[in-house]
Amino acid sequence: MSQNARLDKSRRLSLAERLCADRGAKLTGLRRKILEILINAKTPLKAYDIIELMRESGKRVTPATIYRVLEFLQAQGLAHRINSLNAYAPCVDPQSKHSLVMFVCSECNKAKEINDETLIAAIEAKLGEFGLSLRGGRVEIQGACKNCEGLP
Repeated sequence: MSQNARLDKSRRLSLAERLCADRGAKLTGLRRKILEILINAKTPLKAYDIIELMRESGKRVTPATIYRVLEFLQAQGLAHRINSLNAYAPCVDPQSKHSLVMFVCSECNKAKEINDETLIAAIEAKLGEFGLSLRGGRVEIQGACKNCEGLP
């Protein structure tokens, strides 16, 4: 696990602000709040889950607003969309090259971002064998986590 995955919430948010500033972007209050919601979540969240959590905190936002913020967070490398769940999770290491691989538990919906340079290089090499180059995207591998399998 990377060092950033172990950072506490306030340090992760401070890092996000610094990375945005370094990139000429601004982590507004609303963007920060939505990133905080993602960081606090135990599983990836759908946009409408975020809307409900915002409403519970006293702030009403439209779906269009949420989607714009999620697009911003993705563009800044601070969050990932998990296609198989149609949900979003915070990036565990926004300073590094972003992972192409996500493990997703099909039972509890927990997702784990895998930052393994050897695995990424192997995927890129295989793509090259087929005459393809990597243009984004993510491999999502479905399975069951230790907790759902009842493993120690």
